[in-house]
Amino acid sequence: MKNNKNITLIQIVIFLLLSFAPVFLADRLWLDDNANFKYATASFLAMLYPAFANIITRLVTKEGLNESFLKINFKVNLKIYILSFIMPIANAVLAAIIFIIFYGIKPHYTSASVLTAALLSSLASTPAYFFMGFGEEFGWRAYLTPKLKKLMPNILAIIITGLIWGLWHTPLIVRGYNFGKDYKGFPYLGVIAMCLSCMALSFIFTYLTDKCNSVYPAAICHIVFDCMTNVIFTLTVSDAISISKHYFVSSLLIMLIAPMLIAVVGGLALLSLKKTRGNFS
Repeated sequence: MKNNKNITLIQIVIFLLLSFAPVFLADRLWLDDNANFKYATASFLAMLYPAFANIITRLVTKEGLNESFLKINFKVNLKIYILSFIMPIANAVLAAIIFIIFYGIKPHYTSASVLTAALLSSLASTPAYFFMGFGEEFGWRAYLTPKLKKLMPNILAIIITGLIWGLWHTPLIVRGYNFGKDYKGFPYLGVIAMCLSCMALSFIFTYLTDKCNSVYPAAICHIVFDCMTNVIFTLTVSDAISISKHYFVSSLLIMLIAPMLIAVVGGLALLSLKKTRGNFS
């Protein structure tokens, strides 16, 4: 038993080294403070590193594709796949409502040109989002969380995965990729916010993965979440000055507060449902 835990710990260490090292190396070699092609390419590739780390770790440790979560399981889990679309959309709507109340501004939903531009932009970015979403989820949810569950309680494993996932974004946050730079406490407050956001999302994505025994619902949810985040920014922020001035706070509303509310409300709803079923059994 102890030997099995040691093997699992070694697998986790190898996976984390393979996930983190390229990101921090890319930060030194490729990333800069300008959103140019080199920056965008490096950022895109970084999102694939967890998936590469999963594959390489399995090859190095010769564990094969056990617990790979690569089966689609679509027919028997149709509701989960539908839920993977609904939750990020609900998150976006909730974030938009909070955002509008917080700033007291009128969104651009009535502007057909802005709405069309936002949707077209998201559709054009879908292929990139697909690889980015799957790349992260195949690493964090399909490898790290299951391994951590072998060493600790499930809830703690989910929280630690979220914390690690958040810290993994540090180079991008330092470059202003997620929250910009125009806020007090930069970049430390941004790193903390990202960790909290990832811990909340970790519960949602892990639930989808475990419920379907497949990584694809979480990947879909991740993809739609990223797409809808861009749409909400486009539809609610009036101009470039507002984006620069309020980027950090608005990012918090979309990436942290709304996911936390959904995670908490969803968790309470599931507990209530289990209690109800227990009363009738």
